[in-house]
Amino acid sequence: MSTSDPPPGHGAGAPGAPAAAGFRFGDVEVDVRAMRVLRGGEPVELEPKVFDLLVFLAGNPGRVIGKDEILERVWQGAYVTDNALVRAVAQLRRALGDDAAHARYLETVRTRGYRFVARVEAVPFGAAAPGSASGPVASTAAAISAALPAAVGSSRIAGRVIAIALAVLVLVVVTLVGDELLRAARIGKAARSRIGAPQQLTVSPRYDGGPTFSPDGTYVAFSSERGGAEPSPEIVVRRLDDGEELQLTSDGAGNVEPAWSPDGRWIAYHSMAQGGLWLVSPLGGSPRRLTELGSQPDWSPDAGSVVFCSQNTTALAPWSWAAPRDALLWVVDIATGNLRQLTRAGSPPGGHGEPAWSPGGSTIAFTAGDQVGRSSLWRVAAAGGEPEKLESAAYASVGDAAGVEVVDWRAPVFVDEDEVLAVRSSHSQAVWRLPVWGREGADEVLPVTPEGTGDLALSPGGERLAFADYTAGGRIAAVTFGQGGEVGSVVEIAAAARRLANPIFSPDGARLSYSRWRGGQAPDLVVVGLGDEGSAAASALELQGLVSIGWSSATRLVALAKVFQPQYVPRQGDSQAVEIDVESGQRRVLAPPAEWLVAGGRYQLSFWHFTPRLDRVVFGARSEHAPEALELFWASTEAPEPRQLTQLGAISEFPSWSTDGRLLVFQVSRLATPGQDELWVVEVAGDEPPRPVLQARGRSWGARLDARGERVVYAAQRDGRWDLAVVEEGEPERLLGVNSGYTAYVRWPDWSPSGDRIAFEHTQMTADVWILPLRRAGLAAAGN
Repeated sequence: MSTSDPPPGHGAGAPGAPAAAGFRFGDVEVDVRAMRVLRGGEPVELEPKVFDLLVFLAGNPGRVIGKDEILERVWQGAYVTDNALVRAVAQLRRALGDDAAHARYLETVRTRGYRFVARVEAVPFGAAAPGSASGPVASTAAAISAALPAAVGSSRIAGRVIAIALAVLVLVVVTLVGDELLRAARIGKAARSRIGAPQQLTVSPRYDGGPTFSPDGTYVAFSSERGGAEPSPEIVVRRLDDGEELQLTSDGAGNVEPAWSPDGRWIAYHSMAQGGLWLVSPLGGSPRRLTELGSQPDWSPDAGSVVFCSQNTTALAPWSWAAPRDALLWVVDIATGNLRQLTRAGSPPGGHGEPAWSPGGSTIAFTAGDQVGRSSLWRVAAAGGEPEKLESAAYASVGDAAGVEVVDWRAPVFVDEDEVLAVRSSHSQAVWRLPVWGREGADEVLPVTPEGTGDLALSPGGERLAFADYTAGGRIAAVTFGQGGEVGSVVEIAAAARRLANPIFSPDGARLSYSRWRGGQAPDLVVVGLGDEGSAAASALELQGLVSIGWSSATRLVALAKVFQPQYVPRQGDSQAVEIDVESGQRRVLAPPAEWLVAGGRYQLSFWHFTPRLDRVVFGARSEHAPEALELFWASTEAPEPRQLTQLGAISEFPSWSTDGRLLVFQVSRLATPGQDELWVVEVAGDEPPRPVLQARGRSWGARLDARGERVVYAAQRDGRWDLAVVEEGEPERLLGVNSGYTAYVRWPDWSPSGDRIAFEHTQMTADVWILPLRRAGLAAAGN
């Protein structure tokens, strides 16, 4: 095995070295006991918390450390905001002579946290550096320095088999700096006493997700984002006993969602760039295409067929769409390639995804949902037939007080023919064991999970549960866009540890509102003032439990309240529109005319959207005669009776008004072309029918018209990657190049009033794979 030099940020200590009194990096020397820092031999003054920050970061060299973890460890429970950390980091950089743009010591990892990138050397007792005092070093720095021998590296046999040394090294480092550094700390003591301690299989600053067990349970395959100029998720197999790895794919096509066949011959997966399902041998070799379209594969017990979701869109975040509304379930025969449709549109309503085949082969469980965060569990006979919802009295116990299921059920996996495990998500997440056939007995297997739990997989025999723990690094950003189509630099407006979404400019461009989604809490609304360069001002107005939908004036914001109800609809007792004066804080509920309300089930509303002047509303509704279609209706204060706007026989959704309330742009999806969206524009009160402005391969979401009603900006998924795009009627689309990775996405762009800037959501997903020993009775033998 060849061994490379320790990478930057790894110490050079060796086992058996004397205990250290301090450490040094570059021309900086630190005496931990005396709280003394020398730079070039000259004393450097640091505040106590800034000194603690330095010791903690230098004690974790090379590791990306999130802001929440730093605040917890350095400030130790004291209530402080992110501003305290930003201030401390700035002071530390000034003291060290470091530069954020060209970091020598402390690197900012955008949306994630900070990484100490300098090589750290221990200063042992009796050999203190000149000018430094002797004394005991903090256990983190000394232990890490002693725990990082020179044998850090990887095997280069054909560039495929990676030795376990690096994984063991990282796990040793994480263990030495305290159990609370593991994300398992979020699982809680109660969970540990009932199920055993979780074990982190991967430790990566990027994406490791979609675990699947081999038939004998000795290997786990997963999708791992590997390095290079353009990192790409690739399929990797790891042996559990010694950590030896084999990388199966290396084509840079964004390969995700592996599923190991029960006979051990194949691993099926989805290619984000090339589309469809692919097969590769667990021993390596050239992959072969199985289907042109499809994702989320799962095998039949006899390994003869694969059930899959017809969409080519993969949302890595477990809190996003289980499947778009135009997604259905299909089955492909491995030997012949013949396809068979399993579910049909409208039964049940919404997109069908995340299929799981039962161990006996008779049933397939899946999720169905009509909007983000609202998915239910269903079952269908593997041979076909009408799906049935998994109904049980136990389900009401995890709904609201009225027994209405308001949570999101995701990632089903069979325990046996009668029970499934699934992730229940609302404000927090938990893994539940649920009956398939309506009997009693549902209970929690993992009561408190990491906030991004997904991709459940059971080992053969059901003694271990693998899952992915997802983390989002969300930000709101803006990019300049010239009248001639020139694309400028991207400016960050806000960043957070989870998702920031729905940025909307005020009519005068002086403010920006956006929604903030945080684990364990209801979403809230943030309003920030914008500077000359588009960056956010220091102060912000935070509004709890609201999501922005528009501005009615330069100081009045329209938002939705009670967003955790089943649907965003304008009816009594459900979501309400609220107008807020952002300067005075005064609010008023917007009471729509009675004709806008749902009456006798006439309209099954899925969303609604006001014009800036609050005189018109548009919403989507399903017809009883065509449940697979979603048409747009509109009404006004002058003519409150709803009128049908579209008759396309397709899924028309996500409408957005022009500034003057005259035009609407909306998205159209057709079941005949899954995974391919169209954008249409219509003059609402005019005589002309709706007209298409974009028909392109791939997804086109969240379209917005500029102030002149001429240009449309939207999030476009092309070749597996999300980017912003602009199109004018009669012209080809223009991709702006604001995102190039597979594991990040952009959403919800909005034009500034002057049309020279576009604000948008940019979220980077990372994940690690965990193994959870199951010691509870009832988790009998299960398929993969």
